[in-house]
Amino acid sequence: MNDNGQSFLSFLIGFIVGGLIGAAVALLYAPQSGEETRAVIKEKSIELRDQAAEQATYLRDQAQQQLSSLQAQVDELQSRLKKTDQPSSMPPEAS
Repeated sequence: MNDNGQSFLSFLIGFIVGGLIGAAVALLYAPQSGEETRAVIKEKSIELRDQAAEQATYLRDQAQQQLSSLQAQVDELQSRLKKTDQPSSMPPEAS
């Protein structure tokens, strides 16, 4: 993965962790009954699960695109190497 992809992944992880911490603090300090808090926690956990699934799908698609691109580059390099490794059609010089 290139540096840009790593920095995006680091940002994404930090964003998710920060969001979780912020949500937990908000829930703990919110003036609600236990039942309401449990309902909010359940709702937020479902939202978070859905967001995580979307991000996983996105990241999997990005990884697949990178893999396809790298495979095409490898194939191209192999093709070039085969062309340069082929013996020329000229007979060898006599010594």
